[in-house]
Amino acid sequence: MRKIFKITVFFYFLINVLNLATLLIEPNNEEAMLMLMKIALEKSNYSKVKSLSEDFVKVCKNLCDENKSILDSLANLEPKNES
Repeated sequence: MRKIFKITVFFYFLINVLNLATLLIEPNNEEAMLMLMKIALEKSNYSKVKSLSEDFVKVCKNLCDENKSILDSLANLEPKNES
């Protein structure tokens, strides 16, 4: 169990390094931004998805339809405030 935890922590560390490296090397890479949005969505980091989506709209040329599908998924997953 401890080994699984260490592997999981290392995996998330590598994802963060990848995020930083990708955006530093090529900040307008729409494929990288799309991948980062999908990872953030899987991790339920809704604010990160929204932020990346706003940036993605500014740079997308070929994968613009993918942003809509991610935002639709986000709308379905995001907790609703029922007050």
